[in-house]
Amino acid sequence: MKLIEETLCSLSGKHSMIPPQWTVEDVQKWLNVKGFKEECELFRAENICGKALRAIERADLKEMGVKTMGRRILLIDEIQALLGSSCNHTG
Repeated sequence: MKLIEETLCSLSGKHSMIPPQWTVEDVQKWLNVKGFKEECELFRAENICGKALRAIERADLKEMGVKTMGRRILLIDEIQALLGSSCNHTG
């Protein structure tokens, strides 16, 4: 678990970078780590950066083309978990 946290917190080489500061590329990396490779292109096409990620809702995911309700629910759960977590660990 700690390895995943360190991977997420070190996106773009910035250990303490928080999700709202992520670039579109950082969001892509996070999606891949979390198992949402299929959705990467959808997020890239919509220029979803970390700040935009904070505002995404299930209806937005449907509009973007995330086809199944299950995937939309899982994505929202992961986004909420990400935004609720902290990268400030002393490691």
